[in-house]
Amino acid sequence: MLPRSDLALKKGYRMIPPYYVPVLRWKRAEQKALGMINTPEREYVIPLVELVPRDYEAKKSKPVPTILQVAEKQATSITRNWPDRPMFVDPWLLSGRLRRNPKNHPLSHLGGLAKSAKLRLIPVANLRTASSELAVLAKTAATLGHGGAIRLKPADLWDGTLGSRVRSLLRAFGLASTGTDILIDYEITDPGAPTIASVLRKLGGMKQWRTIAAISGAFPKDLTGFTPGEHLHPRVDLTWWRSQRTGAQPPCAFGDYAIQHPVFEEPPGRANFSASIRYATEEHWVVMRGEGVFNDDGPGFAQWPANAQLLCERSEFCGAEFSYGDQYISEMGHQAKTTGNAETWLRAGLNHHLVYTTRQLAKLFES
Repeated sequence: MLPRSDLALKKGYRMIPPYYVPVLRWKRAEQKALGMINTPEREYVIPLVELVPRDYEAKKSKPVPTILQVAEKQATSITRNWPDRPMFVDPWLLSGRLRRNPKNHPLSHLGGLAKSAKLRLIPVANLRTASSELAVLAKTAATLGHGGAIRLKPADLWDGTLGSRVRSLLRAFGLASTGTDILIDYEITDPGAPTIASVLRKLGGMKQWRTIAAISGAFPKDLTGFTPGEHLHPRVDLTWWRSQRTGAQPPCAFGDYAIQHPVFEEPPGRANFSASIRYATEEHWVVMRGEGVFNDDGPGFAQWPANAQLLCERSEFCGAEFSYGDQYISEMGHQAKTTGNAETWLRAGLNHHLVYTTRQLAKLFES
């Protein structure tokens, strides 16, 4: 169990690992999975939240929501699920149309609401952020007073001029390096990519930045490569990061894409998704693969409780008391009246992953 923490993101304050940066698309399953993390684990998590395009689209017979309406809904969900902890917020998945107007930018509205609600949001920019949008992010960061973050993407890591480009962005962001977080995002884990140490050298080392995290993801795009049944899939994102530890301390904090693929795609409206469970363990994910829930004459949604029962019988299962996600899996595996759905099972798997990884990192640093 982790001890209580007084970690806080402040200007001029450098947070020391173990802290954990999971990348989460801000949807209901992700929101509730995050909100269900208990103290003290939640005090060591700084989520990197990506705003998703679908929030800004019309739903069924309802009209297209205004950007302010979406921001109000987002602020409410953050207040409900992550009210008192730092959160990186990145709008990069949104279309240029949504981000083009500085007077009506999603983060401008969200930032104003977050200020009133005393939320600790940290705007995220990257090396391709347009100057007009960067001005919005800089103003939002100044309004909120929690600094800002720079997210490096895979192509940036090979660039010999990375250091000078980051410094130019920092000046345009209007922030000092001591109030800025660096997020080195490899996206899909690639052992052939530049090492964390080489990227840090281009950035001038660690000491000048408030925090530095290296992020990558190893969960597959979908489960079509797995036959129905029980499988192990290696967590190479974590093992690759661990392989680059220097001395007693790793070069920077760890981040991942949890149990989702790093490259974001909205699923189709009525996908024939499998009734599967994704469950993190020390070196692997246990994948309890079901068949499509809409298969003709198939077992449908009832596969979830059956898979949960099988998972509870495995040695890797942590027990119902470990996390909200484990409690859900245990309860569903010992009854047959309800099945849950894609959202509730994603929520359970995500919550378990977040708690498990936080504790895993704590043990790593203790050793």
